[in-house]
Amino acid sequence: MSGTVPPLTRPSLPLAPAGEEWEEAPFWRRWLGSPSAVAGGVIVGAIVLAALVSLAWTPYPPLAVAPAHAFARPGPAHLLGTDNYGRDVLSRLMAGSLTTLFAGVVSVLIAAAIGVPAGLVAASRGGLASEGIMGLADVVYAFPALLAAIALAAAAGASTLTAMVAIGVAYMPVFARVTRSGALQVLSTDYVLVARSYGRSRAAIVRRHVLPNITPLLIVQSSLLFSLAILAEAALSYLGLGTPPPAPSWGAMLQGAQNYLFDDPLLAVWPGLAIALAVLGFNLLGDGLRDVLDPGLRARR
Repeated sequence: MSGTVPPLTRPSLPLAPAGEEWEEAPFWRRWLGSPSAVAGGVIVGAIVLAALVSLAWTPYPPLAVAPAHAFARPGPAHLLGTDNYGRDVLSRLMAGSLTTLFAGVVSVLIAAAIGVPAGLVAASRGGLASEGIMGLADVVYAFPALLAAIALAAAAGASTLTAMVAIGVAYMPVFARVTRSGALQVLSTDYVLVARSYGRSRAAIVRRHVLPNITPLLIVQSSLLFSLAILAEAALSYLGLGTPPPAPSWGAMLQGAQNYLFDDPLLAVWPGLAIALAVLGFNLLGDGLRDVLDPGLRARR
């Protein structure tokens, strides 16, 4: 056994961490590198495609009644069968996807149109203005959306618009909180302090510095709230406070199928599965967008 000491070797430099490579990658590569973004994009894309196709074509008219073909089993003529009125289930699901997506889009837009400006004002003003705005947001957030929908339905009648307004107002505090939190982080940065020293107004700082930096955060939050809006719209339609029959709606289809669970349980399975897939798709999409639009967050995980 030799008594010589092996020479010291210089350790090799470590490879760049995955987080840095992820931050420098182009958008499409980050998208394809996020399983959540890919899976969510596929599911949401399929639902959006079905909604767009339903504008021009469905296998059968969604409102066409054919009592002679009631409770038809899935087959070549009706891929998903028919309901108790003989209406094609697939056609109604396709048409219902348009109602669901429209309700979700308008609900999120209402919530963002109120919550984002409120959060920006609260962050930029501070003091009593911030406490008052966020206190009001907490009061609204504590009021259940279903009770708001019931109150609106009693005053204006049950409709898709009633459901959209109730959902939008209920989720407004979420946008206010997220916006205020993100804006406060941006307002504390050095470049904002420099902009203030040059005499920039609050409105100019918010427009040129705050909004561009919190836009990815708002996009992610919109995607996540979209899934909640879809679930809330389905729940309101199930309770008879949303889209009134005979207009196709996944929640209304689920409500109509509950009386025939023993005769044809698939009538409840199809709309329930559509609601679950839509919620899952937008949740996965929101999680994936968080990785894609905020690479630094993924690097810290």
